[in-house]
Amino acid sequence: MGKFEIEGYAKRKVKCDLAIVHITFKASGTRAHELSKRVMDECDNFIKEISKLGIKAKDIQYDEDRTDSRRYDNEIVYETERKIIIRLPFDVRMLNRIQGALQRGKYNFTMYVSGDISYRHQLLAELSQEALNNSKDIAEKLATSSNKSVEGIESIRKDYWDDEEERNSRRAGDMGAGDILLGDFYMESRAADEMEAKYIEEDVRLKITWNIV
Repeated sequence: MGKFEIEGYAKRKVKCDLAIVHITFKASGTRAHELSKRVMDECDNFIKEISKLGIKAKDIQYDEDRTDSRRYDNEIVYETERKIIIRLPFDVRMLNRIQGALQRGKYNFTMYVSGDISYRHQLLAELSQEALNNSKDIAEKLATSSNKSVEGIESIRKDYWDDEEERNSRRAGDMGAGDILLGDFYMESRAADEMEAKYIEEDVRLKITWNIV
């Protein structure tokens, strides 16, 4: 009995259905305690404002409070930040409304959006099966060329696999479309509202040892 170790590979490009919105409220000055209060108040006001969009406080994750100091012209200047994360279904119109609420509040802020998928484990399972089939096809062709056949698998080694129980604590499916109530709240039409969600690539590599007879 012989053995072949054959790498199987599968890749798929998928559209993100989950948006992770990272927002940082910033303030700088010489009174650290006042700065902390300012970013907290601005964050609270923003959360109240986007509640009109159907986004609840429980849908928002606290990330970090941070205060740094530096000396400038013989004076200590503090820079304070509060960071939050909002997870929601990927909807460019909603993302534009969130950014609009930040701009209208005239906050000192940064915002960036990353994309993810809510069905990652299902996708990786499918890609793993495709990678296994890819490896098997190669093994069978090699075995046939030597007048032999593939009997079965001896071992599988995963070169890539997402072993986290859940990459995100919240799936897009947990927040149905009915939970996002745009209503008449700042519904100015934007050409950018029609943009598609971003795409990402996921892949799986499996090194499989096949028994050959």
